[in-house]
Amino acid sequence: MIIGTSHIFMMFWNSVQHNVQSILRKFRFGLGNTHPKI
Repeated sequence: MIIGTSHIFMMFWNSVQHNVQSILRKFRFGLGNTHPKI
């Protein structure tokens, strides 16, 4: 039970991290376009 729950949590956490990284990448890309100094 614990192993299954932790496995689901890891899959969920990996998907969350992937979404956050993609959002941060787009956000930094937008900032880079508006503020080239960054």
